Amino acid sequence: MTAGTDLTLYSETTNSCKFKVKLSNDFDTEYYESVAITDRKYSSDGFRSIDKDDVVAEVDAERSTSSNYARGEIKGLTPGKRYTFYAYAQAQNGRYYYAGKDSVEMGNLFDYEIKKITPSESTTLKVGQAVKFEVEVHNYFDKTDGPDYKVRLKDRRGRTIASRSENALDGDETRITTLETTIKESEVVNDEVKFTIIVESDESGWEEDYERDNSETVEYEVKTESMMDKIAEDTTLDISSKKRNMIVGIGQLLLDNNFKPAFVAGFLANIMEEGKLGQFESSYYKSNPSAKPDYFDYLEENHDYLNTYSGENIMDIGIAKTKIISDVSTAHDAKPRIGFGLGCVQWTFLRTKKLVGYYEDVCRSDKPTLEECYEAEGKMIIHELKTGDYRSIYTDWKNAGNDEDAYEAGRMLCIRYESPAGGSAKARKRAALAEKVYNVMID
Repeated sequence: MTAGTDLTLYSETTNSCKFKVKLSNDFDTEYYESVAITDRKYSSDGFRSIDKDDVVAEVDAERSTSSNYARGEIKGLTPGKRYTFYAYAQAQNGRYYYAGKDSVEMGNLFDYEIKKITPSESTTLKVGQAVKFEVEVHNYFDKTDGPDYKVRLKDRRGRTIASRSENALDGDETRITTLETTIKESEVVNDEVKFTIIVESDESGWEEDYERDNSETVEYEVKTESMMDKIAEDTTLDISSKKRNMIVGIGQLLLDNNFKPAFVAGFLANIMEEGKLGQFESSYYKSNPSAKPDYFDYLEENHDYLNTYSGENIMDIGIAKTKIISDVSTAHDAKPRIGFGLGCVQWTFLRTKKLVGYYEDVCRSDKPTLEECYEAEGKMIIHELKTGDYRSIYTDWKNAGNDEDAYEAGRMLCIRYESPAGGSAKARKRAALAEKVYNVMID
C-alpha cells in the first residue's frame, strides 16, 4: 500500500525548510492519524512503529478536511548540508505507509559586518584629495566560513565608484579591504560628501542572517577648494603670476554672476591671449611692420602714442590722458579708423570709450589702483555679456545644448567677442586652451 504520491521540500533557509505530502486520501482522522518525515528509509511498508530518533518532523491530521495534503516545517538543519527525507503516513490501523521522498540542499550561513571604516567621520577632506578607505569586515558566524565577497564604495547617488573582491572569511575572522577614490566638487553638497560602503556575497547558496550591519553610510566635512583656487595653484598653465592673478579675479567675477564654468574657461582662455588689466595695446611692430593695424596712425601722428602710451598702463598714465585719446576713437568700420586696445580684453574703438567711462565712475583719483582696475573692467565685462551687445553669445552657447563645452565657448568668444586679426586660427588655439583651463577648474 502506498499512502502518498509525492513529498516536496521547499522554502529552504540556512537551517530549515518546509514540506508538503500529497496523500491518497484526505488528511483527516478518518483516513490518517499523522505524517512523519524521517531521515531514514524503511525497507518494509505497513510497519507498526518508527524510531523517534529518525523523525525530523511530524504533523497530526485534522478531524475533518477536504485537503489531501499534509504540511509542516523541518527545523534544526545544518547550513550548507544536503539532506534526503522520507514521508510516512500513519493510517487508522496504526501502521505506517510510504508517502514520498525528496532532497534539499541548505543554504550556507554567514554574518559579515563592517566593524570599522577609516578615515573616521571626524576627518576633514578637501576637493581633489585622494582618499584611501580601509574597511574592516568581520564574519560573526563562528561555525563555518562564509562565501567569497565583494566590498563596494558607492557615491551619494548610489553609483559604485570603487569595489574589490575578497576570498571567504572563516568564522570569527576579520579582514581589512582598501578602496580608493578622489573627492570631486560635484559630489559635495552643503560642504559635505557622503559615501555608502556595502559588503555583499559573490556566490549564491549562502544566506546572510542580518543580525549584523553589512552596509554603512559615512559623511565627511569637505573643505571646498574653489575652481579659481585650482587655477591659482595650478602649474600647468604657462602664464605669469600677474596674469594668473588677473584671470583668477575675472573668473571668480564671472562665476559669481552665474556664468557656467565651461563658458568662464572660454573667456579666461581669451584674455590670457590678450592684455593685462589697464594695459595699453603695443604699437611696436618693428620686426613685422606690415602687421601693424592702421588704427594707430592718427594717434601716433597726433598724440605720440608709440612713445607715450604703447605698452603702458592706465595706472601709470592716468584717466585724464587716456580719455584724450579715447575721445578721438572712431567706430571700427570708420574711415579712417582711430583706436587702440585697452585692458584685459583689449577693448578698441567705441568700446574703449565705454571702458574709460567705467574707470571714471569707480576711481577716486586720476590713477587707478589695481583693485579699481578689477572693478572697472569687471563692470564692463558683465555689462557686455549680460545686457549689452554681446549677451547673445552666452545664450547661443547654452542653447547649443552642452554647458560643459569649453572648446566651443572659447571659439565663440574669440570670434564674436574679441574679434582679433587672424580670427579662425586664433579661435582654434584659444578653444584648445579653454579646454585645458576647464580641466584645471574641474579636476
